[in-house]
Amino acid sequence: MTVFNLPYGKGHMEIRIPDERLVGVLESRAAAYRPAATEAEQVRAALEKRVSRGVGDGKSILPNAEGLLTREAVAERTKNRK
Repeated sequence: MTVFNLPYGKGHMEIRIPDERLVGVLESRAAAYRPAATEAEQVRAALEKRVSRGVGDGKSILPNAEGLLTREAVAERTKNRK
């Protein structure tokens, strides 16, 4: 029988699993993770390397079931529906 202490609410809950029902144990190492850069440095790097989905004219576009639309096209379609 394997016993696990799992975080539950503000405390822990003890869980017992028979060995014949246990295939393996996955353990998170998130607590030991140390980023190579500060949060501000990571944000700055992400903004510098961001992916643009523009159509080459610098206008922002929005995804749509019919493809990608410019803001102007969305505004025009919205105006025509009224």
